[in-house]
Amino acid sequence: MSLADEKKLKKTSGPMAKISAQQRAVRLKRELPILIELMILGHAAGMSALEVIEKSSDIIGKGSMADELSLVIKSQKLGDTPIAAWIKFRNRNNLPEIRILVAVHLFCSMSGADPSDALKRLLVRLNK
Repeated sequence: MSLADEKKLKKTSGPMAKISAQQRAVRLKRELPILIELMILGHAAGMSALEVIEKSSDIIGKGSMADELSLVIKSQKLGDTPIAAWIKFRNRNNLPEIRILVAVHLFCSMSGADPSDALKRLLVRLNK
């Protein structure tokens, strides 16, 4: 991805800049279980990884997680590989829960494994 594409991508994240990093982290942690549940349902329905993220973003609608998912989608549409887009998501959000989600997603994407079981275990861990 070129520097111009990176700048274009950053411009789309305007609403995210209006809240503090701490508020954003709280919102992401609160919205993460919803995303994981939607990912489980999407994978069970046979959707591709990108379709799952697009549909999840549509369902979540507004908020920090929807903003992040939009960036993942836009990053891929601007030429990043799905792996690169998810790594950027992880790097923008240094939350342990996000790091685990991205690791699960990347492992399953690269190995061809079904992520449903790992996502269900992560969801149980988050709800403790």
